[in-house]
Amino acid sequence: MEKKIYKVSDHYDLKNMGCDPEEVEVLCDIFERLMLHHATSALRKGIYAMKDFESAPYLDIAAFTLTLERHEHPDGDEWKGVFEAEGRSMEVWGTVEEEESAA
Repeated sequence: MEKKIYKVSDHYDLKNMGCDPEEVEVLCDIFERLMLHHATSALRKGIYAMKDFESAPYLDIAAFTLTLERHEHPDGDEWKGVFEAEGRSMEVWGTVEEEESAA
């Protein structure tokens, strides 16, 4: 059985409500990594406390929580991430696609 490899698509929508540019960059990176991690799982919804991530204190994101949801569509799944912390929030939507094999 061939193992499928996934990548984050080049397009995603972002709504920033009070996060500074550095936070946006770090949170988008976390969103992308979790999307890829769960692309082959049965996860439909997960809630993460950023303080539980080992690098959170160094990246200054420990106050955030993330709600990650998969939304099924006929042409592929779409992922929604909502980060929230102390009056700041960021909503991001993205997709993951299967990489073409080099066979």
